[in-house]
Amino acid sequence: MERIGVRLKPFVLLLLFPLLLLGKEVKYEVFYGFFPAGEIKIVFEPQEVVVKGKSSGLLGLFYKYRLYMVYNLRDPQRSFMEERENGKERRYDYWKILRKKPWLPLVIKLLLTHRGFAPNHPIKVDGLEIIPKKVEGNDYTFEVKGSKRVKRIELYGWKEGEFPRRIVVEGSAGTLVLVRD
Repeated sequence: MERIGVRLKPFVLLLLFPLLLLGKEVKYEVFYGFFPAGEIKIVFEPQEVVVKGKSSGLLGLFYKYRLYMVYNLRDPQRSFMEERENGKERRYDYWKILRKKPWLPLVIKLLLTHRGFAPNHPIKVDGLEIIPKKVEGNDYTFEVKGSKRVKRIELYGWKEGEFPRRIVVEGSAGTLVLVRD
């Protein structure tokens, strides 16, 4: 009986990992290539993940952008996003988020999944696949299939119970880098 308990312990810890994130929040500085572009804050709540972002710095002087997204953990299709770009307001449903800003739900899915990645075993997000390609210590590289906008996601300095120190999203429009405060 004791041997069964020893084998189940890592499995139970793996299942409970997403619960460690609930109630936590993280703030990242956002860079578009090498240029400071703004900040983004991700808050993990029991039933949803709330993402808020805005432009700032030199880019913020010329380009006004605000983002508010609610990712519903129980039913992702009830997720939505609102953005304001230079005075224009838009509201996206889940499917439009996956087409226009797929990196947001993909990064959230990765943060909720954490560690149990098997090489070449995809994580599916409604028609998109995140394929683990390389793991070196606390650094992870994922290839994204099915998206025209996101090609690869890299997570650096991702320790158990913490958020990644840096997230790099490579896409068709350029590279987005998020650096934790």
